Amino acid sequence: MESVCTVCGSSRLASVSFGTSDDDLKLLRCEQCTFVFVPTQAADRVRHGSTYHARRQANEDLVVKTMDTASFLAYWASKLGLPSGARVLDIGCAEGRLLQVARCMGYDAQGIDVTDYYRDFWDSACLDARVATAEEYSEGRSSTFDVITARQVIEHVRDQRSFLSACASLLKPGGFCLLETGDPTSWQVKYQRMKWEYWIASEGGGAHVSFLGRRAATMLGERVGLRLRDSVPHFRYRTLQAYAREQGKSRGSMSTLAKFALHRSRLTAARCYWFEKPRGES
Repeated sequence: MESVCTVCGSSRLASVSFGTSDDDLKLLRCEQCTFVFVPTQAADRVRHGSTYHARRQANEDLVVKTMDTASFLAYWASKLGLPSGARVLDIGCAEGRLLQVARCMGYDAQGIDVTDYYRDFWDSACLDARVATAEEYSEGRSSTFDVITARQVIEHVRDQRSFLSACASLLKPGGFCLLETGDPTSWQVKYQRMKWEYWIASEGGGAHVSFLGRRAATMLGERVGLRLRDSVPHFRYRTLQAYAREQGKSRGSMSTLAKFALHRSRLTAARCYWFEKPRGES
């Protein structure tokens, strides 16, 4: 069966070549919208079972992740002017770190994940989280949330259009959807090519299957009734302290400061796509 782009539906696809003989990345790029994806992959739930999540936990620094979550929510709460009590849905909530921080900030936070790996933790922390895909969760919940977050999630999703359509359905008119991911069309990727670490997830090959650039994100949003407001470098809200700790470097070193500044610029691949659902949409 011929592959087609799940963002725009085009069959004008080209193999992505890095000019190496040992290239293990089997990727296609849509020539119409620039979306890059793995043409064949197992279902999202199959690829994100207990083995995946065990590897994910083994690679995490809980202090860094908690710092990042707090700074993410503080930045966007200020930028979006979120009032106390705003309804927030975190897709791919994992253990529910964002739900806990959001609850402390006075928001009504719910979460979903495709696996029950964290169910015991949700229960012990009294979190409003459940096992579901975005598509499953959107049934009967139209126009429910003020903000939807999906941090480092959409690169794991096979069907981008179906996923974002579900997000659009879940949002209230005037609501926002924040998708944090990596931009394959950025200057960073053009420079690093196959050395860009985002091509293959730290949890192992096969986890990242979709790579969304700004042009593709704009087209995808238009097709599901969302407007792309901006593509924000996620180091705009990440702290120097968290970055230095993750890198194992001194936050006062010139090298650390220079790299941090570069990541805050629009040259970087690490982005948060900021979508808005226009008022009058249902």
